[in-house]
Amino acid sequence: MALPIGARSIRQWFLLFVLLSVVFNFTFFLSKSTKEHLLSAADEPLAQQSTTANEQLHQHQNSFNACFSVNSPEWLQGARMGNVNDSSLLDLDILPPLSQRLDSFGHDYFLQDLLDQSICADGSRFRQFTDQQELQSMDAITDAAIIKQWTMRLVYWSMHYHQTRHARREAKHRQEQASKGIDCYPPASTVGPYDYECSNAKYIAIGLSSPIGLGANVRLGMINGYLHALIADRIVIWVNDSPVGSEEFLQVPWAQVSCDDGKRARRDTQCFFMPSTPCVLTEQDLEQAYFLTKEEADSMYDHGIPPAGHENDKVWQVRLYYWNQGHTPRLAAERLRNHSYSLIEEHFTSANDQFKKLLYQAADNILTPDPPRSGHSYPAANTKAHHALAVYALRPRRDKAKQMKDLLEDLKARNSIDSEFSVGLPVRATYRSNKACLVQVFTSAKHFS
Repeated sequence: MALPIGARSIRQWFLLFVLLSVVFNFTFFLSKSTKEHLLSAADEPLAQQSTTANEQLHQHQNSFNACFSVNSPEWLQGARMGNVNDSSLLDLDILPPLSQRLDSFGHDYFLQDLLDQSICADGSRFRQFTDQQELQSMDAITDAAIIKQWTMRLVYWSMHYHQTRHARREAKHRQEQASKGIDCYPPASTVGPYDYECSNAKYIAIGLSSPIGLGANVRLGMINGYLHALIADRIVIWVNDSPVGSEEFLQVPWAQVSCDDGKRARRDTQCFFMPSTPCVLTEQDLEQAYFLTKEEADSMYDHGIPPAGHENDKVWQVRLYYWNQGHTPRLAAERLRNHSYSLIEEHFTSANDQFKKLLYQAADNILTPDPPRSGHSYPAANTKAHHALAVYALRPRRDKAKQMKDLLEDLKARNSIDSEFSVGLPVRATYRSNKACLVQVFTSAKHFS
């Protein structure tokens, strides 16, 4: 039976409504599913990034814990007065790996590396070991010049040992971690490559003077500081521009230098020279330092008597009174001789007997008073220990040494130096007499631009 026209229209509209509803719901479902899929796809890289960041953080924490497990929380979490952040300063400067302790006749590679850190020229007698054939003869054992050269090297080496020995345990531990593929010094590390706690060490903190020049600071300041440290059996550390400590001395910037290590401008010796020690104090250590009176410092230097009641204090602060020393104190010389014995026994155990005899004679020669030197009347003109300590104090950082070498090579390549565009730098006192360490300094107009 046919429906009336109106009824068919209603039915058609109803069917159209149902069809539109189905289409709408399907479209909505599809749109929602697509959106959810797209959001999920967009979130996936973020989730991966978050997972990667967490993994990196976890890995860094594990590496940190492995590398510095021998250090105390107080040192790790405290405000440390770290050494310059120089990647060329490595634990190999403190303790060579066992695989590199080659004690072949007269050529210990660790010693050679240390000598090459000096400011002495490549061909200087100080850096070049004497020929092996010459050392095998009996004449070498009685040759005063050869003995003196080795005495100079042993004093230099012994001072380095004195300043670094308390970091050896930590250096060995870090080397072991490196052998496992662990990076102890990623960019995010808060401990620098030459920062060590040295938990058993005691210190003498000395601020270098600004009103006087570099030569006087080295000859009358740093050398005396090293001698103080040897007598007291403490590590000497140069402190300038410190946020804590004596306002009159330790907080005063060293006017000789100014550089930026990437964090803040350094106004201390490490702007140009290598750190005096890998051992690093905290600000709290320096705040609690005992300040020696002049009488106490003199008693310590002259007689080895520590200040009463402060014998075991971790840090002493000593003010230097830049005076000339015409001799090496006996207590300091004995410490250097004893360190030399230890180094000979450690590094030259299988060396030729004649050569070891020479080394022990050179070590004993540290105690021998220096004879007067004709034509040189100034204090320490003939003091071999003072000369070697000056060479040790003047070790440039490796990047600075490279800059100097590149400059020299550039000038040498010119085959001539125009005197109209050159300047002469006077070299005074001790360094004038130390022919074993020849330092050449040139400059030209190019390097003033």
